[in-house]
Amino acid sequence: MTHDFPVRPRIASVAGTDSGGGAGLSADQRAAQAFDVHLCPVVAAVTAQHSRAVRHIEALSPALLQAQLDALAEDLPPAAIKTGLLGSAANARVLARWIDTQRRHQPDLALVVDPVLRASTGAPFADAELLAAYREELLPRANLVTPNRREAAALLGQPDEASPEALPAQAAALRALGAQAVLLTGGDALDETQALDWLDSPQARGGLAHPRIATPHSHGSGCTLASAAAAALARGFPVADAAVLAKLLTTHALRQAGPQGAGAGPVWATPGWGQPGATLHTLC
Repeated sequence: MTHDFPVRPRIASVAGTDSGGGAGLSADQRAAQAFDVHLCPVVAAVTAQHSRAVRHIEALSPALLQAQLDALAEDLPPAAIKTGLLGSAANARVLARWIDTQRRHQPDLALVVDPVLRASTGAPFADAELLAAYREELLPRANLVTPNRREAAALLGQPDEASPEALPAQAAALRALGAQAVLLTGGDALDETQALDWLDSPQARGGLAHPRIATPHSHGSGCTLASAAAAALARGFPVADAAVLAKLLTTHALRQAGPQGAGAGPVWATPGWGQPGATLHTLC
């Protein structure tokens, strides 16, 4: 007796590990399960961290990153790639070249860039060389980039204290650097009433607002957003719809968040959330 099992859409996350299980590839896996897509975890960096601090970061060698990507190309080519913590400019360049090679025979390969520049605890993840690699190598290849407002300011060489009112201009400037679409998140803003993101895409442009979830447990929310967008793209949604679905899943995951240590706990995306028949919370 044979059984026919579905071949799920595949996404790859090129990102870092989190020994506390909150962000990075751990959060990416939960987001992928919410959309019932298969996640291929490609490790670019290893971190030693817990819920309160990042203790150590070590980038994997470009050769080892290349080997992981080449292995996927042989047997498990993803429909979408999501980036997280890359660890080094050399790793960013390896990924950019691999995407170029892969797109020669897989032109619809989507790239979602989450420019992870610092931890929520403040630990820096990117130097000037990696910032330049984001601008020059990854943004021009990105179908969608998902920075928060501080990451957008860093990419654009602007002051850290850019106001929420600057989101539309920041998004337009990032598209001018080559990104096809931008979902600029405002969850780190001081507005206590709503979380306002700004979408600038070929299909739609405007704000995505939702009442702010009153929780201190937001670890992994940026990873969840970017991975959800990649999963939606892999399932065939256009980028504007993928951005909305990513916002919805992240809001859901924040509602399910809770403590796991003394610091901020992880957001929690529920398996099956994005499946037909699942209940989706609507945006306000």
